[in-house]
Amino acid sequence: MESISMYSNITLPLLIFIAKITDVSMGTIRIVLISKNKRKTASILSFFEMFIWIMAISKIMNNLDNLACCIAYAVGYSIGVYIGMLIEERVSKGEFTPSFNKASVLSRLIPACFLNRRSQAH
Repeated sequence: MESISMYSNITLPLLIFIAKITDVSMGTIRIVLISKNKRKTASILSFFEMFIWIMAISKIMNNLDNLACCIAYAVGYSIGVYIGMLIEERVSKGEFTPSFNKASVLSRLIPACFLNRRSQAH
């Protein structure tokens, strides 16, 4: 019983918080890529952005009674906007060029999707 409480009160809100920061920051990077006419990279990034968003929003919808999850989503969004602005500032100054290794991203993303399913089955 204690592990369920820890998951719903600490782990789940933390995961939602991190997912929302990542999602919103990726959205900012996607917009920068579009403005630089990097269509292919922006399209690939948008897939991951929406995948993360769907995962986060599904957890929110399944836990609407959990105030910590709702607050984590809102705070993650606002911090994601801030981090996205910092990234955009660096990109516009030429200090940072958005790029990612698709194989590396996929190798971490796919196991993470199934990890959560195992913890719910118990």
